[in-house]
Amino acid sequence: MKKASYIVRSILVFIILFLILTGSTVLICLLNDILSGQFVSVFDSLLSAVNGTYDGNLRYYIFLAYSVIGIIVFGSWYRYRFINPFKGMQRNYQSGFTLLTILTLVITAFGIQFVGDSIVSIMDRITPTFAASYHEQIATMGIGQSLAPLMLLYVVVLGPIMEELAFRGLIYRFSRLALPFWGANVLQAALFGIFHANLVQAIYAFIFGLVLGYIAHRGRGIRYSLFTHIAVNALGCFFAGFFETVSGSFTGLAILIGVILIVFAVFAFSVEFHPLHKTKPVGQKAE
Repeated sequence: MKKASYIVRSILVFIILFLILTGSTVLICLLNDILSGQFVSVFDSLLSAVNGTYDGNLRYYIFLAYSVIGIIVFGSWYRYRFINPFKGMQRNYQSGFTLLTILTLVITAFGIQFVGDSIVSIMDRITPTFAASYHEQIATMGIGQSLAPLMLLYVVVLGPIMEELAFRGLIYRFSRLALPFWGANVLQAALFGIFHANLVQAIYAFIFGLVLGYIAHRGRGIRYSLFTHIAVNALGCFFAGFFETVSGSFTGLAILIGVILIVFAVFAFSVEFHPLHKTKPVGQKAE
């Protein structure tokens, strides 16, 4: 029963994530209506939020509010449950950033981008309807174009922090107390894929989540998965044209390059962060 409770907590984090997104959307829509002198009801603002009929410029403030609230909620929860109880304990693993670590994570980010854009290219050919939905969502956010400063802040910084705290910080660590590593990693990656709400991104995010989960597992924390997440999103924002061109024109080669880069980087990372002795899952005391 105790193990089942950890799975329930993992799912609870996922549900809270959606509640924060919905609540932030309603809050910003309601504030906008009040400030514009429209004084509509909370129910009307909720309908506007659910239907997406709000002013497109509001999405910048919605994502900003959503990510900041998420960082506060999940950051406090993560610190209370998985950081504070273990302060002062002797570590048996590396915890800093070296040049090798940074290079390894950057190589991982390049590999993920090649694989991710290749998946998009393949989906464009076999499921154009689902791919169109994905491209519409990306265009709406402005990724690959000249991003508004607030959206850039969300995509490259605030979004990755919030998602790492939720998925690799809480969902993975709670489920890891009930499941073996690969079970917990698949669970958090699957939820990460579902969270992105369209088939193309779900497939890409699932693979991305598996890699980030492994990095968080080996690095004994989210600092390294967070760095990788930020690097991937930054590459997607500033070099989208390059990856789309290569992956679209040479899909097979791009996948091969991406897989080689990821495998090499993951191997180098696992060697660098090999623990000194066997430990129990995070959330329990080491042997």
